[in-house]
Amino acid sequence: MHSASSALATLTPLHAAHSAGSPIACAVQPDIEMAGHAYSGRHERRLRQGDRIENLGFGIFIAVHRPARVGRNPRSGEAVQIPEKRVPHFKPGKGMREAVDGGVGANANEV
Repeated sequence: MHSASSALATLTPLHAAHSAGSPIACAVQPDIEMAGHAYSGRHERRLRQGDRIENLGFGIFIAVHRPARVGRNPRSGEAVQIPEKRVPHFKPGKGMREAVDGGVGANANEV
């Protein structure tokens, strides 16, 4: 559980370049953002083709098939047909799981 003073952070391409100690960290922000968008676009194409994207220590991205199903409109309760689709799925690697879990036990009693 997060404390009231903690905030969720978004990792932008600029932050990723700076935190990774990348040589492009000295580039201007639009160049870094363009590189980040190109990187994510390449991954989107690979997932569309059915490829598996592995980042050692970080995790694995795969495209998962969800079959068609009947859902419910939350307002009216009416049955709605939801078409089949493919969605991205992320499975964190061991390094990521350990890094995230590392602080939980120490701060479990903090609210």
